Amino acid sequence: MLFAFLRGLALRNYAMCGFCRLLLGWFTPRQTQAIMPSSIEIYTSWITKQRLLAPPSSLLHDLLQVDIEPLPSCPTDASILWLGDRHTAKKFILFLHGGGFTLNVLSGHLGWCLSAWVHPDLNYRYREDVAVAILDYSLAPSAKYPTQLIEASHALRHVLQTVCPNPSDLIIGGDSAGGCLTAQLLCHLVHPHPHKQAVLPPDTIDLLRNPLAGAFLVSPWLSTSTTSDSFARNSGIDMLSPSMMKKLARDSLEGTSWHSELANQQGGWAMPLEYPDSSNLVGIERIVRRLYVTVGEHEVLRDQGVEFVQRMRAVVALGSGGGGEKSLKKNPEEVVKLDILPEAAHDFILVEGGFGEVGPAMKRMRDWTKTAFAGW
Repeated sequence: MLFAFLRGLALRNYAMCGFCRLLLGWFTPRQTQAIMPSSIEIYTSWITKQRLLAPPSSLLHDLLQVDIEPLPSCPTDASILWLGDRHTAKKFILFLHGGGFTLNVLSGHLGWCLSAWVHPDLNYRYREDVAVAILDYSLAPSAKYPTQLIEASHALRHVLQTVCPNPSDLIIGGDSAGGCLTAQLLCHLVHPHPHKQAVLPPDTIDLLRNPLAGAFLVSPWLSTSTTSDSFARNSGIDMLSPSMMKKLARDSLEGTSWHSELANQQGGWAMPLEYPDSSNLVGIERIVRRLYVTVGEHEVLRDQGVEFVQRMRAVVALGSGGGGEKSLKKNPEEVVKLDILPEAAHDFILVEGGFGEVGPAMKRMRDWTKTAFAGW
């Protein structure tokens, strides 16, 4: 709070930062998971509350239905929590929530999804209804890498095979660890992970002929390093700290194939920025038309998001050909958009969603979504 005051920043949002920092720093992941309701319980309770607040005869009231869909082919108990009507929607978001791979879906995530994409007042913006598939993935430390990647790949296949046959009608993305999972999934789609449960049949998802509309990474966690300038400058004001990030890395990566992959320079899936060059990202520009990365000026992960954008823009500039030629003819800065929110710390769109407001981060996400779905 003191740092926020000295920098002339909005104290309410940074008070929320302080609370999140206390929660993540004071309790172990298992303690937090024992204290907090499950994702399904949070989702069900939130839907019930929002329905009570919506006028009974309104379209919003009709859209707010509990719709939980288990992933039938997934080797785990992962499921999709739907927001919006998946049966009538024409545009879709596959949402991968953040929380260091240790926290459930939060009400702020649900408020974000509603305000940014599903609320019926947005029809004019996207021209067609949007439904959001929120992946309820397994949590660390009980489930470690690459479990969440396996679940995300099965969720993507399921959405494309059941409700969204045209990939150009689908955007994938997430915040923080969900941004990491988004990057993992994109890397996996162009450089398949060797884990037998992660590998999908080659004809299951053909995104070279028809790329995804877009992918977004909000405050993405893409490296276990904590030595960047943004860590040094912002560790006293952000909701995340170097010690916290090291603990989360141990909880999700320790004892997994990440160590051998890193040593053998394989794939670069777990933490994409730890790969020695950008070759693990080559091909992503062929399967997704647009990328959106947003970070806060006052967050510790700021430099990771900026570096990811720099690497992806270099890949786009090289232009590897194949599918997605339409986007490759454009400027790399247009294909890979970077938004640095000047007054924000980590994941402030989540904070906005928790407060039920449409703030700067939400507005920018809406604008980019419109552009991605329009194919401009």
